[in-house]
Amino acid sequence: MEHPENRSKGKVKFYNRKYCFGFVIVDESGEEIYFKRGYVVDEVELDEGDAVTFVIGEAKRGPVAKEIQKL
Repeated sequence: MEHPENRSKGKVKFYNRKYCFGFVIVDESGEEIYFKRGYVVDEVELDEGDAVTFVIGEAKRGPVAKEIQKL
């Protein structure tokens, strides 16, 4: 797992439980970033509006939130 200083903070904007994907909004920039269920640490349940920390990585289609932890 990344060091705390490399993590971003944000909130869950949207999460689709049926298809196991969603978007987080980065607090600093307001950017929306995609994530999938497999990127959530300990597979905790996420709801819209939950505060989270995460690492921004790169995927084929652009940035992706990984190592998501619920605060």
